[in-house]
Amino acid sequence: MDDCLKILKDHKFKITPKRKAVIELFLTSRKCLKPYDVYKAVRKRLDSLGLPTIYRILDEFCRIGIIKRLQSDDGQLVYAFCSSQKKHSHYFVCLNCNKVQEVSVCNINGISRYIEKNLGAKVESHQLQLEGICSECK
Repeated sequence: MDDCLKILKDHKFKITPKRKAVIELFLTSRKCLKPYDVYKAVRKRLDSLGLPTIYRILDEFCRIGIIKRLQSDDGQLVYAFCSSQKKHSHYFVCLNCNKVQEVSVCNINGISRYIEKNLGAKVESHQLQLEGICSECK
């Protein structure tokens, strides 16, 4: 929590009860969450909260690296907590329980070389989301 609050301060955001509640939800759930699920969970604690506020907070948190925007298996956008503040990371998402785990290994160099050689293009960035069944659900 303290790391997230420091990131907010570093980016000149106020530490509000709404922002703190969203951070606490992601820290405790460790799962992919849809915006409406975030809204329902946080609304239980804070009455004066609207869905547009949740979307704003999620967007802010994505911009500063507290959470990442991912795609669920049904194509919907979901959000997951970033346990590291690296700009470049990959994710494993459990299709059963929606648990999200960061994957620190990246082997994009070979693929980048292939693309440059065979397609004549240059890879500028990439995102990787792996899906399967986590060790707890197997």
